[in-house]
Amino acid sequence: MNDIDLQSAREPSIANALRLADEVPILLYMPAFHGGGAENAVVRLANHWHAEGRQVTIIVNKVRGPVIDRVALGIEVVDLGSPLTVRAWPRLGRLLNERRPPLLVTALLGPNVAGLTAARRWSPETAVVSLVRNFTTEEIAGRDLVRRILFPPLLRYAYRRTDAIGCVAARVSEDIVAFAGIPAAKVATTMNPVPLPDPAKERPRPDDWPVGGPVIVAMGRLVPQKDYPTLFSAFAKLAGTPVLMVLGEGPLRPELEAQARALRIADRVHLIGFCAHPDDYLAHADLFVLASRFEGFPNVLAEALALGRTTVATDAPGGAGEILAGGKYGYLTPVGDALALAAALQRGLDAPIPPTIARGRAEQFAVANVARLYEALFASAMASHRASTTDGHRTA
Repeated sequence: MNDIDLQSAREPSIANALRLADEVPILLYMPAFHGGGAENAVVRLANHWHAEGRQVTIIVNKVRGPVIDRVALGIEVVDLGSPLTVRAWPRLGRLLNERRPPLLVTALLGPNVAGLTAARRWSPETAVVSLVRNFTTEEIAGRDLVRRILFPPLLRYAYRRTDAIGCVAARVSEDIVAFAGIPAAKVATTMNPVPLPDPAKERPRPDDWPVGGPVIVAMGRLVPQKDYPTLFSAFAKLAGTPVLMVLGEGPLRPELEAQARALRIADRVHLIGFCAHPDDYLAHADLFVLASRFEGFPNVLAEALALGRTTVATDAPGGAGEILAGGKYGYLTPVGDALALAAALQRGLDAPIPPTIARGRAEQFAVANVARLYEALFASAMASHRASTTDGHRTA
């Protein structure tokens, strides 16, 4: 893959392109302000660029979701008026036609298709960067039949015509190259930004924190991707009386509650629901676990490292194995294997990773460092778009 690292971002050609792009407005398009990792990453980057004095606009199909409260004052937010991308698309086209921006950055499946097609139709001078936030083949496989049929050809069409693609992990990059049949040079691994906590800040223990312990924290929506059933089965095998706190909400809550009762762990499994301040839980956890079937770049795993936590994660398609460097900075286990996950959880409790090592790894994902990778990608995309355009028309 064309991994844009911090060193390459300092090379003269890239540095010159970045200087030329410094005054370019950044338009970021995503569906809404839901609480997922993609939305948090986009808002963190937007806030960083705004603080640096860049002109930043976030475009959404509909202004909704908890992450809207994290958008810095002064950042323009454009509401396209419909939660459905297909209905918001014409207004996006009109917006691009009015502004004719040099750059449009899109994130997530629907906006990646809609943003590319709108720009090519209404603002052909606009360079488009598509951000891939998840392991695409696995993500599509988990959708309903209609989307499994419609998404692949639409995404391949878009990714073959976009100017550059930024992926959150190397394995995600490899997946998108194979899926879309595109040159590897078109794809860069840009990761996700992770805010580094103030080590001097005292974080209050949550009011619902259990007495005793040890306490294991998991975080993520209650959906099949996160594979809580395997986590519950593994947790039930642990020695002693640890407590599992799950931050997140979703459609599988009734099934998970029934499974906890069947495993006789309901008194030690706490489904907290959506949490506005998850760091307060992570900061006091004895262990953080992520049992996903697939991921993009699991922000929460890096955030747990930033707080000095010992982590256990499945070596799922996506970025968990890369964040933990193959097990150097945390414990990795196979996907869907409850016995192996239970053993890894027990090892994590018995032999925690030193907090200084965990925090040192998280520093590599600091917002300022990762923002430079995205800026280099944007500069490359605009240069590529100019090179492929003749007399205002994109060449085939």
